[in-house]
Amino acid sequence: DAGAGANGEVHVTSNTGNIALSTLTHGGVDVFLTATAGEITETAAANAGTEIIADQLTLIAGTHIRGNTPALSLDVNVNEVVSATAGQGIIIDLRNDAADSLPANHATLVTSASVANGGITLNGSAGSGTRTFNTVTVSPGPGSIVIDTTAGDIVLAGNLTTPNLLQVIVRGGEAISTTGGLATGTQ
Repeated sequence: DAGAGANGEVHVTSNTGNIALSTLTHGGVDVFLTATAGEITETAAANAGTEIIADQLTLIAGTHIRGNTPALSLDVNVNEVVSATAGQGIIIDLRNDAADSLPANHATLVTSASVANGGITLNGSAGSGTRTFNTVTVSPGPGSIVIDTTAGDIVLAGNLTTPNLLQVIVRGGEAISTTGGLATGTQ
């Protein structure tokens, strides 16, 4: 079920199946994708480019948010991931190179990313803009959190929470800083 919401928003919902994307380019609007019982994936067999270009992005999946196979990422180029929520795992590449109406090296904010079980991997493979992470949560778990960029600063502005603190990895980028963000968990 696809439709336009208020202010040119794009809404795609599947209550019983998956959402598989080739390309969804709407750089100036907000995109909402919901696969209530399934996963949100790309259709390509390999990471061949950016699947979603938008201003703000909300992703909700009953199982996974990822590329075509469990090891591949869903590639997005957005100003903000308002929410990425999945039951079993998230792998997203947060690109911030120039695309559609988005300038090169724009800042990217992840307001919330959460899974019930499994891991969350948030990569940054294109562009060198700052990537800020507010709340990233695995609960009740088990699962891990990996934040990994090739260029640009990483800012931890909120909590990274997983049942096992040893499973939080933040690496790469040009600088890693916290503005109140902490890794929390239980041993």
